[in-house]
Amino acid sequence: MPITFSTFSSAVAATWKLGKAVHDWVTNAPLRKDFESFLTCLEHRRVLYAEWQYESMPAVLASLSDILGEIRAFRSKHPNNVELGVLLGELIVSLQECLDKLHQHSQSTPAAEMKAYKVLLKVRSDMARTLAILCGKTGVSPHGNDLEKFIMDMALVRPKA
Repeated sequence: MPITFSTFSSAVAATWKLGKAVHDWVTNAPLRKDFESFLTCLEHRRVLYAEWQYESMPAVLASLSDILGEIRAFRSKHPNNVELGVLLGELIVSLQECLDKLHQHSQSTPAAEMKAYKVLLKVRSDMARTLAILCGKTGVSPHGNDLEKFIMDMALVRPKA
């Protein structure tokens, strides 16, 4: 029995789908592992979800600088992943701009404190949005901790200051 075009094209399509699924699984496994360790580093960063009155500006600046370093390290582990590079690049730019603004605002006046609070809210919102996208892409869920609540509250609700 001769093979028909339909049978041949179906076999090629099935082979391509299987190859793509294996390729995606293999290439996402290291990303998933690195993202899980990145989330573990962020779980102990209270700057992401502590109430404003409990924040100390030098501690906020130090913690955000450490988070920026972690993001850069995570991004550098996957130089060939263009999507990840763009996503984390946007977060790095946003975080760096917010750090610069936080350095400018002294806590001496209520107006300056409010500006600093708004900047911190922007950082939190950008971070949560990026983490939500990465959780969806990698299939990782930070269940049972404050980080999951942070992502849900900040990425979906988007509080206004």
